[in-house]
Amino acid sequence: MTMEDEVSLRVGETFLAGLFFHIDAGSEEHVVQKLKDKGCTNLFKAFGQYDVVAIFNIESFEDDLVYYSFEGIRTVKPLIAYNFATPAYSSPDITPWLSDAPVIGFLFLELDKWFYSEDSGVASSLTAYSVLLEKINEIARNKNIELSLFGGYGRSELYGIVKSNKVEDIWILCLKCRELIADDCFPAVDKEFSKFPVFMNTRSIPCISYNNIKYNKKSVSVTGIEGESSAAISVNCPPGFENYIPAYFSEEYYQCSALLGEEDIVVNTTNNIDTNLLIEKILNFRKKWEQEHRAALSTRTHLQDKFSESTHKPLIYKVNHDNYRLEIPRLLQDKNPRLANRIKNISNTITSYTCNPSYYPLSRSIGNFLHCLEEEINNYCDFIRKNEQIDMHVSESVLMQSAESAERGLAQRIDSGFNALFSSHELPLPFSDGIFGNLLAVEDFINFIFSTWSDFTDSYSGEKIAKGFPTFNDSSGFKATFGEVINLPLVALYDPCDSRGNWLTLTHEISHAIFLRLDIGFDREEELVSIKREWWPMRDSSLIDDEEYIDQVYEIFAHWYDFYHFYNKDIERYILHIWQSWEYLPIFHSSFTDYYFRSLFVYFIQYENKLCELMVDENPDEYTLFCLDLWSNHIDLVNKLTGNVINGEKLETVNEEKTLHIQLFTAYINLMNIFNEYKNEEFREYINKEYDDIESNVSDILDGNMISNKIDNPFLLVKKIILKRLDQKNLQSSTALIMSLKNRSNFFIRTPGSDS
Repeated sequence: MTMEDEVSLRVGETFLAGLFFHIDAGSEEHVVQKLKDKGCTNLFKAFGQYDVVAIFNIESFEDDLVYYSFEGIRTVKPLIAYNFATPAYSSPDITPWLSDAPVIGFLFLELDKWFYSEDSGVASSLTAYSVLLEKINEIARNKNIELSLFGGYGRSELYGIVKSNKVEDIWILCLKCRELIADDCFPAVDKEFSKFPVFMNTRSIPCISYNNIKYNKKSVSVTGIEGESSAAISVNCPPGFENYIPAYFSEEYYQCSALLGEEDIVVNTTNNIDTNLLIEKILNFRKKWEQEHRAALSTRTHLQDKFSESTHKPLIYKVNHDNYRLEIPRLLQDKNPRLANRIKNISNTITSYTCNPSYYPLSRSIGNFLHCLEEEINNYCDFIRKNEQIDMHVSESVLMQSAESAERGLAQRIDSGFNALFSSHELPLPFSDGIFGNLLAVEDFINFIFSTWSDFTDSYSGEKIAKGFPTFNDSSGFKATFGEVINLPLVALYDPCDSRGNWLTLTHEISHAIFLRLDIGFDREEELVSIKREWWPMRDSSLIDDEEYIDQVYEIFAHWYDFYHFYNKDIERYILHIWQSWEYLPIFHSSFTDYYFRSLFVYFIQYENKLCELMVDENPDEYTLFCLDLWSNHIDLVNKLTGNVINGEKLETVNEEKTLHIQLFTAYINLMNIFNEYKNEEFREYINKEYDDIESNVSDILDGNMISNKIDNPFLLVKKIILKRLDQKNLQSSTALIMSLKNRSNFFIRTPGSDS
């Protein structure tokens, strides 16, 4: 296969779930039995950071996967991986495949992110996946090692599970993967880069099946594991417990040493020991004091092998230190040193990643955000100099919010879940390998829209792509914040088509950003305020200040712009999607009439010309009757599409507001004289224009096929998939869509310094 060929990668119908547990010392038997009671059959004793691993199939992602917790469990990290189902390779049904496995090894294989760049000469990351699936399987076959491979959403693109009756096979495959260089897999790569390692990081978790472990009343026995192993066992224990450790590990082939750091004692084997006996020794140590206060707090066991120098001599990237670095003004440092140091730390972290081609894609979008931060820092310093206290406090709040967004964005892109058991960020990292791949897919969707809009908007000359970046959080809705940072609900992580996290909702937030990019609130403020003072019918205009009024205009504009451009004036699709997404927002139920009016406004403006004509003719009775008909038609349409969501108290509430809402629309329709100036017909037509492969792309995605060639219009692809699949749970097609968009983003990544 050449790198120009379109590769064929299909997502399987079932998915692998792995739960990684950190257990209180001595609680394994209790926890394992509880997991068996929950229906988990493939349970393994893990070595390293985690103690117990449960592996099973899932057909859809459920939020409660994170919350497997009961007595004895300190933390749990879930891992979701997708099966491959291609002619060349198909992942097995994991439950029966593992049922007779004495030993398994989890391998986490993170592709060097330099291969995400067009500069690498690899056609796309999916091309790399396809080649590596073939290459790693070839290595396993040549070594007579049973291996299953799965796809990842996080920083590790591939996961391998070695199945064996001895630990040695895990070592062999892991070392062979670490030795792979570009020339082994991608011979067409420029010779300058041919000796670079294929993987930037590998991790392994060796495990022993609990089918081979028997808990007796006072001891644990292990059988059925072949070969010998060596280990380093680090123990975290209370003061005074240290003396028990060498007394327990008293045989001549154990050596105990004190440690400085988190653990207190390390026990090293002086030579290889029968693996069954070694594991028995460790488990019995954890069991021995399980009911006593003086028990060891935790143990961590690393299986070891003698180091042998690789025959490969891979090259290491040269780091580019010329990247943009945010300079912190002295005034900010003096006025608010804590905030200044926080921002400085963010800037230094971003720079340390963006200057290295291996890491550049991880933080490139947040690197762009530094320019927004710099602008706001300068505003803040100006307010300090002018002693404008109110503006200074508002600006300080914006900077603090922006710092929090940047920290969360970095954590979700750079942290891999295994790096931190807990996170200080708004969204903890519940997923064991991070969510980097999902974020790249969302970024591509957003950046395509912004760059296309910029191409068709002559009046705008700023940043083409998003100034900010997307993040996921635990909120129930989407929200755009300072610097075009867009927060998505966690439910949008794995399913772009779920009505609670429908990715088309992003276009509403992008419409807010377009309002700000066009400076409508600033450039047209005098006209907008004039309309307010002349037409505000619901209350005395003095009761609503101009700033609050502009905020309302900002919201109404976003709804109109979204409907007109992104939904291409399709009122039924628009009404259906906004009402379905609102249903899950607590604020929608507490501020129902406000949201109802936004829907009503969009419905009314379809008839803008007729309404304006009646207003000009000064025929108030006919105008009112026409508005009342539209009012009723709007309610009928909403109820038809949503299954009578406006009924009972909600219907009574909106009927009470009927006259006021019609008066309010009468005021707001005058805004259309301004809004219409911002219609962008070229953009609307282009963003909704079908390209040659659109139907085949849609068909492929719905069938679970990942698209490796360049997708001409990702917005239209997502839109069509959602229209066909809204609220139909299908993790297979959702994953195919996410991975296809992630792959598409590769076509726009450049190594640092090579291009903007």
